[in-house]
Amino acid sequence: MDEDEITAAAAGVDDRIARRLRQRREALGLGEAEAAARIGITRAKLVRIESGRSHPTTVLLGRICTALGLTMTSVMSPDDPAAASDTAPEDAAAPGGSTVLRRIDQPVWHDPGSGYSRRILSPSGTGSPLEIVEIEFPPYADVTYGPTGAFGTTQHLVVLDGALTVTVGGRTHHLDAGDCLHMCLAGGGTVHNPGPAPCRYMVVLERGLAIRPAADRSAG
Repeated sequence: MDEDEITAAAAGVDDRIARRLRQRREALGLGEAEAAARIGITRAKLVRIESGRSHPTTVLLGRICTALGLTMTSVMSPDDPAAASDTAPEDAAAPGGSTVLRRIDQPVWHDPGSGYSRRILSPSGTGSPLEIVEIEFPPYADVTYGPTGAFGTTQHLVVLDGALTVTVGGRTHHLDAGDCLHMCLAGGGTVHNPGPAPCRYMVVLERGLAIRPAADRSAG
C-alpha cells in the first residue's frame, strides 16, 4: 500500500468503529445519555464518537466496548468477512474448513493517545472464541486499562521484538523478545514500553471466562 491507501484504510476502520458503536447502543435500547453515563463520558462526547468526528483512545474505546458488551476486535473487523478472506466463514466451521486473512486485508487501527497500532490477525466470522492481534508500541509509551468486569479477558502476550513491562494484579512483569505472559485483565492493568525502540508483540485473547479468586485457583 502507498501512503494514500494506508490513510484511507485507517479512516475506514475509524468509520467502522463509529458505526458499530452506534448500532450496538441502539440494539441494546440505550439512549445517548444513558449509554454515556454507563461509560463515564458526556453525551456530547459520545455523539462525536458515534458520528466519527472524534476518535477514542484505546483506553476510552475499551471502556465503551465493556459498557456495550463488545470486544475491540469486533468493532474493527471487516464488514464482510468472506470478502477479506480466502474462504467463507460458514465453510471454515465445517470439518476440514479453513479461512485465510491476508496481511494486506488485516484491519489496522492507530491509537490517537499512545500512538500504538493494533493489527487484527484472526479472521472474523469463524465462530472461534479466540482473537489474535499484533501490537506495535512506540518507545516509552504506556497504556492503562480499566476493569472489564467479572467476565474478563484472559490472554497470552508474546513479545516479538523489543521489551515490555506489564503490571497486572499488583505484579509487574519485565518481558523481553520471546517471553510469553498469561494474564487476566478483569481488574485492569498497565502496559509500558521502557526502551528507546518500538516493541512489537502478539496477543491471543479469549473472551468471557469467569474469573475465580486467586485462593480458589490455588486450591484447584
